[in-house]
Amino acid sequence: MKQIEVYKEALRVLEKAEVSTSRGGYTYWTFETFLFVGLCRLIYDISLSSDKATAWFKRDSEIVLGRELDEDDFWFTDIKEDELKARQERIDHLKALIKLYEDEEK
Repeated sequence: MKQIEVYKEALRVLEKAEVSTSRGGYTYWTFETFLFVGLCRLIYDISLSSDKATAWFKRDSEIVLGRELDEDDFWFTDIKEDELKARQERIDHLKALIKLYEDEEK
């Protein structure tokens, strides 16, 4: 699967995902077979556990955001803090990643 296709699928999933909370207070999104808190996990699952796809995601995200990213940090608002804001930030980011690849194709 091409990287742009991974991003488009991630966008589709995130837009349709529902919010769930475990008994222990762990908040996450679910849709179809996907269960995720952040985009890294979603990208990894969509790409069928491709380390290459997640590495490209980090690289592409650094280009779009214009800064170096630490893999251990949240790059966006925590879903538990503000789900709507967290979702919108990730949707906007995926759209920017898709645009990055579409611009390269022109």
